[in-house]
Amino acid sequence: MAGQARFENHPQSAPGDFYVCNHECIFCGDPHVVAPDMIGWAEDGGDAYLHCVWKKQPETPEELDQAIAAFNASCVSAYRYAGSDPAILNRLGPDVCDHYPGSRYSARESVPVVFEFSLGGYSVEKASDSWLKRLRQMLGWK
Repeated sequence: MAGQARFENHPQSAPGDFYVCNHECIFCGDPHVVAPDMIGWAEDGGDAYLHCVWKKQPETPEELDQAIAAFNASCVSAYRYAGSDPAILNRLGPDVCDHYPGSRYSARESVPVVFEFSLGGYSVEKASDSWLKRLRQMLGWK
């Protein structure tokens, strides 16, 4: 990677600047439709939980267009860019770029996600860096 990723990358993603935050994909499948050459599913290893991964990093202008389309299709903004290419940074913007010029931190980090709800008498109120992971654990999913 040209830059250090701010968030944990899914371990099955192709190494590079484009990544999917581990435990944040909700397997909607939309990025697969717009970027079929770039985006795939992680091998589940017997676990029922599915997760998007980068099958490969973009190398051509056409692949870069697909990669950016995957960012736009992601319904939970789990896609990130850790690189420093100014053209890519400008196309993606500060919300999904780990090293956007002039930004002290990404918009993702500026406001923690706080949620509160009750499920079967169990009340939860926590700031989250991976709300989906905790929700899956509460529901007994892996």
